[in-house]
Amino acid sequence: MMIFPTIVDLLDGLRVFLKDKKIKQYKLVCADSSFAIFFMKKKGSEICIKVDDKIVSELNEKLLAKQIYKSCDNFFLEKKIYMSENDPLIEDVEAALSSYKISLNI
Repeated sequence: MMIFPTIVDLLDGLRVFLKDKKIKQYKLVCADSSFAIFFMKKKGSEICIKVDDKIVSELNEKLLAKQIYKSCDNFFLEKKIYMSENDPLIEDVEAALSSYKISLNI
């Protein structure tokens, strides 16, 4: 499933983006797809999210961090049961979720 490497990319990329005040934007390009999403820091703690040059949301970075974590964790838990126990993606996603949660104090 190509979605799981994308989840790892999203969690790792957003973690760095949200922690490093010098980084002003983060672009996630989904594996095996032309879909891309942009996250841009605005003044204060607001984050602007764009898809296809259209603003789809603006929200506080803490809320964004929590919602991304919850959504990725829930999705992973639902789909994990369909994966082989030995699938290395399981470890990759679990590590990304853990690093994200710890680093962003969720």
